[in-house]
Amino acid sequence: MWFQQDGAPPHFAIITRQFLNEKFGNKWIGRGGPHQWPPPSLDLIPLDFFLWGYVKDKVMFEPPTTKGNMKQRS
Repeated sequence: MWFQQDGAPPHFAIITRQFLNEKFGNKWIGRGGPHQWPPPSLDLIPLDFFLWGYVKDKVMFEPPTTKGNMKQRS
């Protein structure tokens, strides 16, 4: 199992890196870790595959135009 950090400043604290080294050994990716993962990486994080599409579908929708349309959506 690998652990991937997002590069946020709180995740760069020495105590955090020590914990990750103890918990994951040489299998974590992040700033200051054994494997570097630059923050502007073009790789997708797991949330990009599901969450943002799901949120967009829930937020960016056309409002119902009729009572029938409203009932159909519920």
